[in-house]
This record gives sequence, structure tokens and C-alpha cells, in this order.
Amino acid sequence: MNFNTSMIVRRLMAAAFLVCAGLTVIVSNAARVAESPLVGAGASARLGGTGPGSLGEIRFELGKLGTTKPQIDADLARRALANMPLSSEPFTALAALGLLDDPRGQTGKEGALLAEALRRDPRSRAARVLLLRNHAAKGELKPAFDQLARLRVLSPGLTEQVMEAITGRIATPRQVDQALAAIEGHDSLYLPFMNRMAIKKKSPEVALRVLERLPPKVLARPEIRRGVVLQLIGAGEYAAARRVWQQGAGQSSAGLVHSPDFSDRNAPPPFNWQFSINSTGAVERAKSGGLTVAYYDRNPGALVSQLLTLNPGVYRARVDYSLISGHASNVRLRVECDGVLNTLAEVAMSQNKGQKPGTVLIVPFVVPATSCRGQKIAIVGVASEQRGEAQLEVRLIDVVVGDVK
Repeated sequence: MNFNTSMIVRRLMAAAFLVCAGLTVIVSNAARVAESPLVGAGASARLGGTGPGSLGEIRFELGKLGTTKPQIDADLARRALANMPLSSEPFTALAALGLLDDPRGQTGKEGALLAEALRRDPRSRAARVLLLRNHAAKGELKPAFDQLARLRVLSPGLTEQVMEAITGRIATPRQVDQALAAIEGHDSLYLPFMNRMAIKKKSPEVALRVLERLPPKVLARPEIRRGVVLQLIGAGEYAAARRVWQQGAGQSSAGLVHSPDFSDRNAPPPFNWQFSINSTGAVERAKSGGLTVAYYDRNPGALVSQLLTLNPGVYRARVDYSLISGHASNVRLRVECDGVLNTLAEVAMSQNKGQKPGTVLIVPFVVPATSCRGQKIAIVGVASEQRGEAQLEVRLIDVVVGDVK
């Protein structure tokens, strides 16, 4: 018989829900489904041997979606569909046979099968995963994001994985427009979208387009703003990143360094100070102002850092600090170009224990005209021959324009 697929599905659903008319109607329509193009020719000869155990086997295999490839028994799925037409799993299993190796679909009928599966069980995680993959593979972002929004409720852990694949394909401003248009109406998807975009290396055009197209009320969310800032930094758009950061910082930066005395406790990194508390060392705010910085001399790394956006030219870094314990030759002030291996200045912060407050370390440096659009100023712990823990009190870190002479 050459039945129209959609007509068969409608007849099946009508029969399935008219339970009060008797089981004979359901059985009759089940046989019709088994002979339909959705199931495949010859299935009617293998209708026996299915039951709850068979359905459980199908469910077990479909449960692997998102972690490993299911092993679907085609004959078992067809028999289950014929014998249990009210269950969603057989529809999903038959669709999976054509989608696991080719997410675009090998027969063209997978979308209809999944639609029927979801009519029977709107909470079917497996059906929505397959339908999302099918839409995404065909470049249909709007229905793909519709499915992802529903999956975020059914399977939150899967959202990041799926968003990873979708954002990985965004390489042009036009694709940014398509993605954000598809997300519109699903507020819960903006954060996972920006989380994945922020850690990918995107072109400046793509990063700036995201900034331009995000709705203002979405960009106003601190967690979204942070993702936009990080993406702009990754694209080398440091000035734009600082402007976006500044809009959420709540106060302007009068100098080249934001809050050189560490008094701003609210604005987030990277254009405010970032403190380490890890195996490298620990940084705490001192009661009298400034910071107490401890380096454990086990794992080199940054202890205090801030991202800057200095124009090419000559500068002087100024540090006001005192040594509390240790020798501190393994603790240094470093200025470097962000994202490239180019250290502009590095000086050990060693001094005599108990040196009077107010003594400053002046470090001259030059920002080159190329390949240094963003800079990082930091107190870092380094490996040295004279090992030992060091503790310092740091009252100020600043940068001013000045001659290197």
C-alpha cells in the first residue's frame, strides 16, 4: 500500500486515543502502521515476540544518546512499533537508525517519526536530542534552539555539549545574526551560548557582531557581560572589551590602572584586580588598606594581576610595598603584552625586611606599536635558586606616562 505518511500518522493517533471504542481499533491500526513506509516493507512478517522487556531494551539503548552510540535493533524497533503503537520509543528508535550515522537523515522520514514520538511523550529526551541534531545538521537554527530550550529543562547537563557544537560553527557575522535570532524568546539559552562563544577563538568581526546584536537587557546581565568581555579580549578587541566592562563596573577609571590602591571591591576582573588563592599563593586585603601577598614558592604564577589598554609609548610602573618575611627575590613585578610572549618589564621585588612604608619601586617600560593592544601588569611568583616563602604588603600599583630614561 502506498499511504501518505502524514495521513497514516493522523489515523494512528485517532485510533490510539479512541480507547473507549475497543482494542480492536488499536490492533487494526497497529497492523496498518507495520505495513507503512515509515516502518519498512516486510515488517508485518515479524510482529511477534515483543513486550515490555523489548521496550525496555529499546529504552536502554536510547538512553545512551549524548554519551555513546546506541545499538538499535531495526527488527525489534519495527515489531515494537506494530505491537505498542502508543509508546514513543519505537518511533524514536526507527528515527535513530537513519540519524546516528547521518544527522541530516538518510530516508527523509526521520523528522515525521520524531514528531510522532514527541506527540506520545513530549518529555522524551532521546527524541528531542535527535530532532535537535537533525535541525542543526540542516542549518535550521530556530527549530534547533527551540528543542535545546526544552532540553535545558529535561537534561540541563546536555545543553553545554550541544551549544558547544552549535557555536563551533559560527564563523561569520551573518551566522551570528541567525543564531541570536534563533535564540530570541529563550532567555535561558543566552548564558550557555556566551559561555561557549567566550572560550572560542573568534574573529574580531564575529565578536563585535555579538556585542552589536545582543539585546540591551541581556547584555546588562553581569554573567552575559563577562562572556562578551572575554570574547572581545580573545578576538584582540581590548578597547571594546574595556568599554563593555566599564558599563557594568559602576565607576570610571581616572588613570591608566583601575583602582591602583585596591579600594574598588565591586568591579570584576580582568580590568580590575584579580587575586590568587591557590597553590601558587594567597592574596588578602589588609585591614589597614592595600594587600597582603604570600608566595609559597612551589608553583610559579600570577598572584595579583590586571589587564590594561595602554597606547603605544613609554611608561613607568610604580609599586609601593614592604617586605614582611622572606627575601622576595622570587616575587617580581611583571608587565607583558597579553596573549603573546612579549615581556615588557620584569623586576624582582626584593628589599630589606622592615623597609619603611612609602618606598617605591619604579619600573620603566615601552609599549610597542604592534602586537600589544592589551597589556597585563602583575605581581608574579617565579622559580629561583634561593627558594623560600615570601610575604609582602602591597599598598599601590600604578602606571603613569613617562620617559624611560
